[in-house]
This record gives sequence, structure tokens and C-alpha cells, in this order.
Amino acid sequence: MSEITDYPRKVYENWAKCNRVVVEVIGGRKSLRFLSVKDKQQLLILETWSQRYKLPVAWIFEQLLRYYGFREGKWRMKGNLPASIQTLTAPSAEDILKQMIDEEFPARENVMVWRQREQDRILRDIMKEDGENVRRTPVDFNTREGFNKYYQKRIDRLRQREENLSDELRKSRPYRGNAWR
Repeated sequence: MSEITDYPRKVYENWAKCNRVVVEVIGGRKSLRFLSVKDKQQLLILETWSQRYKLPVAWIFEQLLRYYGFREGKWRMKGNLPASIQTLTAPSAEDILKQMIDEEFPARENVMVWRQREQDRILRDIMKEDGENVRRTPVDFNTREGFNKYYQKRIDRLRQREENLSDELRKSRPYRGNAWR
């Protein structure tokens, strides 16, 4: 699919994530149901920040909502949201988000977690392509020792393949967003 045909789906999925956050954080009576198309599209800025800072859109949106709306123990609301979508996606909001990330993750744990998940996903996809999905169960063996021996060999083989793939990918050409660099 091209980006142009995929765009409406991305806008809708991102809006749905943000709507869930509003319902969970502010309450069930508030929602983003009546946002304009422009505002829904502007929420994609949160997706960009999500990729840039390696954090989920829901976490980013929740932190910004709490920053702009929760004062002195109660919510300050302007309509359905504590601040407009333009305010929540403005460059100043990104600066505030950077400060929040630095306070919440001083040792950049968010990047380490993202890197590990991304490495696991890439390895899983490559291993799936190789086609070793046929597994045998204990019922297929006459003795317990036979199954234990098969299982141990299988796990050792998988571990060795993962290490080899990881080494290959670590030595591959650098690119932006590389989980091994």
C-alpha cells in the first residue's frame, strides 16, 4: 500500500488511540468523537513524536493531557479537552514532553526497551520466514528422555540461530532507527 492510500487508516487508528486515553484518563463522558478532520490529522504529530522518542502514543497523549489539564487537584476543561489539539501538538508541547521524558526516564530506559522489542520482533520475523514452525509434542515420543533430548537440541539450535542473526544484523549497514546500533 502506498502512503496516500494508507493515510486515512493511520489517521483513524491514531484518533482511536487518543480517544481511548481521553475516556480512561478524563472520564467516560468526554471523548474526541466530534473532532474536525483537521484536528484528527493533527493528532498524527503524536505518532511522529512516538517514533522519535520511542514511546507509545497513548503515554505521550496522557502526559500532555495531565500537564495541561490537571491543576490543583481537579481537571481544568475547555470543552471536551483541557487544551485544544493545536496546543497539545504545538512545538512548545514537544519541549514540555522532552522535559517529562527526561524526568521519567533519566537513563533512557524507553530507548533500551524499544531497542529490545524491536530486536525481538526482527528476529521473530526472520525466524518465521525460515519456516521452522513444525513442533513436536511429548505425545509424539515413546519416552520422556526422547522428548527431552529433542527439546534440548531444538532450543540450542534456535539460540544459536538467534545469536548468528543478531551478529549479522549488528554488523550490517547503519540506518536510521537501527535497533542494533
